[in-house]
Amino acid sequence: LRERLPRMPQYYRHALAIADEIRGIPGVEVIPDPPQSPLFHVALPVTRQDLETRALDIALRDGIWTFAAPIAVDGPRRLRIEFVVGDATLTFSAKEIRGLFAELAGSRE
Repeated sequence: LRERLPRMPQYYRHALAIADEIRGIPGVEVIPDPPQSPLFHVALPVTRQDLETRALDIALRDGIWTFAAPIAVDGPRRLRIEFVVGDATLTFSAKEIRGLFAELAGSRE
């Protein structure tokens, strides 16, 4: 707590910048929008299999683990993941994170 509490404003500002970047990806929804904390959800227009395959591809190719477990929302082709901004997330720009979400969503940017 002593280490992370002073960083919360920085985490939150980065969460807002990330939300600004990813909300324009077709079919991607930020929940809540705007984020109220450094933790928010992202809904993606994909199947569980497609999302897991894309996440594994990113992990193997880039060494980046993008999420822990998706939650089905509104049927099998709409999944939600929890996104937490912390120390590791700060090493990526909002634009880099947009690219990862676009790939997870199957968007051609």
